[in-house]
Amino acid sequence: MSTYTQIMRPGILVALRTRVSGGVHYARTDLPVDPSEADDAVGSIARWETIRTMEDPEEYKRAREVGALASAAISRLCIRTSFGLLCPTSREEELDLAIAAARWNVDLWNTQTMHTTVTVNAIKGRIADNDEEAVRSLIAEATELVERMDQGLARADVQVIRDAASRARKLIGIMDNQAADSISAAVDAARQAAREIVRRVDTEGKRAEDIVGTVNREAFDGARFAFLDIAKTELDSLPAVDVQRMAEIEAYRQTNLVRSADTSTEDTTETEEA
Repeated sequence: MSTYTQIMRPGILVALRTRVSGGVHYARTDLPVDPSEADDAVGSIARWETIRTMEDPEEYKRAREVGALASAAISRLCIRTSFGLLCPTSREEELDLAIAAARWNVDLWNTQTMHTTVTVNAIKGRIADNDEEAVRSLIAEATELVERMDQGLARADVQVIRDAASRARKLIGIMDNQAADSISAAVDAARQAAREIVRRVDTEGKRAEDIVGTVNREAFDGARFAFLDIAKTELDSLPAVDVQRMAEIEAYRQTNLVRSADTSTEDTTETEEA
């Protein structure tokens, strides 16, 4: 591992899974395909009918709510990223209490039901500030959000700007000070520009796209380039990616996605976050 990467603070990667079992059953019946709709690719068209049966719809609905609340109690302490839930080490004690409370509430629910069972499982994994794959993932996520803010400003799309800014703000908690300051400055500048766009549209009666070229983006561009410079420095300090190994991992992932699509998950409802 490289010892030069400092863009990321140590954290906890949380694999979270909630599941509702029972209370609902699915019966699938394959339907014939009209020959006129078929083509040369055998099996390219398929039809089926699925019938869902619930013993107690109200209990099943409440079971889903119990599972969602258990998941939310844990995930609220974490930062949601495209590669999983990350919790700052400073909140580990809160995280442990939340996991214990979620399991207790789920166990209490299970003692009172007839048809459904709720389970919640959380696994913690520690990530060091020089974990190469974690650093790459964090840089990729942050860079994508910064570029989305840039694209939103280029189109004067306030919704895109605000969405990307809100997501980027959540990453600050797991970034080292210098990178966090750059992202924070970019977020503040992007939000300020979004407010300017809204104000001018309301007061001047113009369309957002008509004022794109006059929006002040000096502060945003400065913060954006500062972060991109930091990101490039960090990436350059990491060892080269093993392209062959990554290709093997992707092939394995795609194979399992196909298998999962072909596998029925009757009588269960699951939510996974990792």
